[in-house]
Amino acid sequence: MKTVEIKCDGCGGDLTDSGAMPMYRLELAPQAVGSSSNFRYSVVVSPDINRSYHFCGLGCLDHWRDRERHRYGLWREAMKKWEEDHGTKDQTGRVRSYPSMPEDVRKSHAEESEAAALAAFPMTRPIANKGRDA
Repeated sequence: MKTVEIKCDGCGGDLTDSGAMPMYRLELAPQAVGSSSNFRYSVVVSPDINRSYHFCGLGCLDHWRDRERHRYGLWREAMKKWEEDHGTKDQTGRVRSYPSMPEDVRKSHAEESEAAALAAFPMTRPIANKGRDA
């Protein structure tokens, strides 16, 4: 038997079954857009998200977005530091080129950013959703 469990990506609440009371959940999912053109471009296009995300409501969606923005900001800071520390600079002092971050360093920074974002925006129900049982 296969069991599917759906949890809120904002607060971690169980969204699998509503029980006796009807409820709704929000789903944020990438969706490819078809083309009516006869031309095709040779480019790689990837969505901003790589899977479907589920939320109790708009409060949890906002909470998740705040967490994602925080995580991205921390990641961006790590990348800027890497560029400054390992990049070559032109006469004005601007970084022009830098080597790719090694996979182990990249993974370490990603894990640190994820943990810090989760600490700043924990898996708890935001105030806007407090009146709803999950």
